[in-house]
Amino acid sequence: NIASIPVIDVRDELSAHTDDQFPEPEISKVTDGVYLAIGYDLANTIIVESTTGITIIDTLSEVEVARQVFDDYKSLRIDTDKKRSEAQMRVEGIILTHYHTD
Repeated sequence: NIASIPVIDVRDELSAHTDDQFPEPEISKVTDGVYLAIGYDLANTIIVESTTGITIIDTLSEVEVARQVFDDYKSLRIDTDKKRSEAQMRVEGIILTHYHTD
């Protein structure tokens, strides 16, 4: 009888486990022109700069999260490199190496 199967709500437990597994969101400079975004999503993303724009390696799982990374990247770069124009922060390409979380 299906009514005798106990219902277990594990959402709070899973949420607490996830909080312990992932760092706070941040964008770090790897080397000149290469930035790594971690902690925004289950996956990571890399931003590679050129003189005319940027290439994003491995987009994230949701558009809203990807927009947050992009906005944070632009804020970081405008604060650290006054010579980098909005046009140079235009997305020129996207490379997807895989479709699963890291």
